[in-house]
Amino acid sequence: MWQRATELLTEVLDRSGLPYESTAGETAFYGPKIDVQVTDHAGREATLSTVQIDFHQPEQFDLHYIGPDANKHRPVMVHRSIIGSVDRAVAHLIESRT
Repeated sequence: MWQRATELLTEVLDRSGLPYESTAGETAFYGPKIDVQVTDHAGREATLSTVQIDFHQPEQFDLHYIGPDANKHRPVMVHRSIIGSVDRAVAHLIESRT
């Protein structure tokens, strides 16, 4: 399932047409993720936004749903943070305009 989630995230990035870097080992313990990184005028890199596939919490909370086959299935959670930190986003916008 982890490999399939990684493939789906890669497909989404490929379809976007935007340049991206794939870094092996840059994942969280709960599943693969996409981080949107920005670099400020001082050359510091920060995470502006993130999308994370989480296999851990559905198991942790024993979550299930009943599928079309009438059997129980474990869901997969998707965490999404459009703006990881408002102050970072505002700082990036201000710095990029000056």
